[in-house]
Amino acid sequence: MADKKVKDIAKNIQQTLNLPQEETKDVAVLDPPSTDVTVYDPEEIELDENEDYKLARENVKETILVGLEGLNSLLKLAEADEDPRSYAAMARLVKSLADSNLILMEIHNKHQDMNGTSPASTDGQTNIDKAVFVGSTKDLQEFLKSSKE
Repeated sequence: MADKKVKDIAKNIQQTLNLPQEETKDVAVLDPPSTDVTVYDPEEIELDENEDYKLARENVKETILVGLEGLNSLLKLAEADEDPRSYAAMARLVKSLADSNLILMEIHNKHQDMNGTSPASTDGQTNIDKAVFVGSTKDLQEFLKSSKE
């Protein structure tokens, strides 16, 4: 019922504005997507992960390089016209480049985690930045004396 009203209104508008009559077209009904399950070989998946890593890494590196070229152009523009908008655009681009560098490092770290080649797992050493001794001053003195010997 609503479709008929819409068609009537459209026909009235076409007649009032002297527009050519449009032919109606039938709409094709598509079949739903198949629900077949595809089984992959684990070796193929690993190969795809490595290829995906390389592709993602190259894309981010290319984005960074293009961003640096744009940053140089924006710097020249900002220096030439001294417009605050140019400097604001340059600041946004610098932030985007910094974010892209972080993304590149995240991709690298995730790849290392997937392959089990993270630096912490290969060398077996632990760096201690800050150490806190819990105990009395007497215990601390005894510990220091024993460590000197």
